[in-house]
Amino acid sequence: MESQEVSFELIEKFIESYKACGLDKTREFDFLFSIVTSQKMPARGRFTWLTSIISRGFPEAHVKFGVELEALAAASHRKDLAQILQNFATKLKIGYPLTERQMVFAKTLKQQVLESKPDVQLEPRQLTLFQFFARSFKDNRYYWSKRQGTSTRIEKVFRRFANESGALSQDDWEYLRNNFKGATALFETSGAKHPIGSLRWYRSAPITIMSNSKISNDGRSVVIDALHPRLGTIETLVKEIKMRVPTERLI
Repeated sequence: MESQEVSFELIEKFIESYKACGLDKTREFDFLFSIVTSQKMPARGRFTWLTSIISRGFPEAHVKFGVELEALAAASHRKDLAQILQNFATKLKIGYPLTERQMVFAKTLKQQVLESKPDVQLEPRQLTLFQFFARSFKDNRYYWSKRQGTSTRIEKVFRRFANESGALSQDDWEYLRNNFKGATALFETSGAKHPIGSLRWYRSAPITIMSNSKISNDGRSVVIDALHPRLGTIETLVKEIKMRVPTERLI
């Protein structure tokens, strides 16, 4: 915002807004009040501070949403969710807006509280998939470090699951599945694609499918047990199983 756009009249409106929100004991209020009292616009760094305050907008909307989130935090049965809502509320109630990402997340959490969805009770195969997600997340720290927002939320999901005896919300379960789509698809659809007893091909050899999809013994891959003509029963990587005879076998 340019200097000429910041008028004393506008600053006076902000002062009244801060008063109405009970923020007249803050540093920002004192700063704005000093400008109006002196009738002199600040220079350089202090003017940058002034424009940053103005750019946030009047604090009423932030404070109102903060009060709403604080009430939701008190009503939530989930400690982790309540803590996040309270942190957002504290920021908003002192006149600071949430970032765009935080606002989307806050609205998602608000909806969860209002809908009061029960936690997911994972079935054995779902629990196996969840554990695979956790192992994959741990093994690929570099990849997730480049996706800070997503990584932070996933860590909170795993932390809550560990600290609250397997507690997992429906939204968090879907969030995990959406962020591990490849593994989810392999684990959940390979049974229909490769039914037990069917003939398939694995690294140019014919195999007979012997099991449903599962997680490998080392916890790092989605595999299926299969009968190999030379090696006997083996664990085969689902993603390497072929539906048809490889081209080289036909030559």
